[in-house]
Amino acid sequence: MTTLLIPVDGSPHSLRAIERALAFKQQDQWTDLVLLSVAPLLLGRTRGFFTTAQLNMLYERQTQEMQREAKVMLDKANQPYNAMVVPGNTVDTILTVADEVGAAQIYIGTRGHGAAASLLLGSVANRVASLSSVPVTLVN
Repeated sequence: MTTLLIPVDGSPHSLRAIERALAFKQQDQWTDLVLLSVAPLLLGRTRGFFTTAQLNMLYERQTQEMQREAKVMLDKANQPYNAMVVPGNTVDTILTVADEVGAAQIYIGTRGHGAAASLLLGSVANRVASLSSVPVTLVN
């Protein structure tokens, strides 16, 4: 089995990555799809105000919003998937989860900045592509 990882944040860019993955499923020959949302970690004093259970509930609620439309798209396409919610640094978490699930490829949406803006601003997608040990398809 070949696993495809698609990080989603609820943006139109991440939803386009799902559209492209579905369109190229036969060509890329993946059989399993993992939908990943990374919940930003609450740092500093804020963490002290919440219990671990409350933090987990907050992360879950936050990422349910991120994944809602993605799940609808995949359900309409009758595409089975595993949805994951992992708190952490976005780039590091995507790369770690890719390794953990044995992803053979990552499809990730880009924000659509031009080359110059991407160089100046950087982007999660570009960092994932440059650091990943598996092929990354950037979808604009």
